[in-house]
Amino acid sequence: MLGLWRWQPFKLAKGCFWGKEEGVIILETAVALALLGMVGTAIFSGLATTSKAVFLANERTTALSLAQSQTEYVNTLAYSPEYTPDLIPYEDYDVDIYADEPYGDIQKITVTVRHHDRPVITLESYKLQ
Repeated sequence: MLGLWRWQPFKLAKGCFWGKEEGVIILETAVALALLGMVGTAIFSGLATTSKAVFLANERTTALSLAQSQTEYVNTLAYSPEYTPDLIPYEDYDVDIYADEPYGDIQKITVTVRHHDRPVITLESYKLQ
């Protein structure tokens, strides 16, 4: 009983468009490949964008954490016209600390974090003498 019935998808489609089609023509194949290519390109483009966004978020979060820790470190030190960064636990990150001349009892501290010699974040704070 099972051997008598065979599924033949192209015989079901006979007469739908132009008559008695037996196979897939090259135009249908080209359209299917073009659609598949567009969908694949959209998916890979989305993955690339997501990957770049995750990398940038990770870089900015690390730089912000490093800038905040360096600012807290400077605030624990005695007043000085110049500060050197504390130990930097991350590779490829550099920290520059600039201290402005004090205005009365207030000194402006600027911490700049660089990743691969490119500034990522600058954090400014004030310190009392």
